[in-house]
Amino acid sequence: MKNHSDLAAIYNSLGIIYFDLNEKKKALELYEKCKNIWEKVLNSDHPDLATIYNNLGNLYINLNEKKKALELYEKCKNILEKVLNSDHPDLATIYNNLGGLYDDLNDKKKALELALKPKCSDVSRSGNILIKDKEESLPKESKKTSCNKYIISDTNSKIIYNL
Repeated sequence: MKNHSDLAAIYNSLGIIYFDLNEKKKALELYEKCKNIWEKVLNSDHPDLATIYNNLGNLYINLNEKKKALELYEKCKNILEKVLNSDHPDLATIYNNLGGLYDDLNDKKKALELALKPKCSDVSRSGNILIKDKEESLPKESKKTSCNKYIISDTNSKIIYNL
């Protein structure tokens, strides 16, 4: 039972709870236990591994250990790109996590590259977006980039709206 996948899932769930309780050391311990089990018992491209890599990345961001977070987010992204359709919401999540991290690391080119990836097919059924609780029509020159971003461009600038 020590290396059972269900036990790892429990460690992951408990890690989430401790993370939410701001008990980062305990969350890290539980996430690591989960990761160690899943790396032994699951295929290297299993989505559960992507989940724990993302959770650990989030924790390392919170601990201001951005290089560790970057490594884990990249592992997560690599798995998800292999096993999911390109418009899956989990890809949108990791692209947004990575984009924000690259922005924090002042790699604006990489952050923009991730922001421009198409991420979800159902962004706006009506062609409208909410900006500051106000619905506005998108300009014709806008480009859908994700579940929560649009690039609005004119001849002089581009504006990324986070929804």
